[in-house]
Amino acid sequence: MTATPRMPGVCRFCGVTEDQVDGDRLSWLDGTRTCCNKFHCRKRDANEKRSKPRPPSKYPGWGYGAVAIEKRREARRRARRQRGRAA
Repeated sequence: MTATPRMPGVCRFCGVTEDQVDGDRLSWLDGTRTCCNKFHCRKRDANEKRSKPRPPSKYPGWGYGAVAIEKRREARRRARRQRGRAA
């Protein structure tokens, strides 16, 4: 089941209209009036907001393994420099 287009005054998940909202038991979740406060509508709205795509990485192709390898290399370089100064 997909969400309906966002029209103010109609819940995009269950189809509740402005006439059915009384303010006590049933109200709008936010000021856009596109999602009511029913449990399943709130849950779907939260899941929709959470599933937004992440921004692109500054370092594409750099997984944790590549970062760890680079840190080990840097540690070895530092160790070699320290040994060279002591001698």
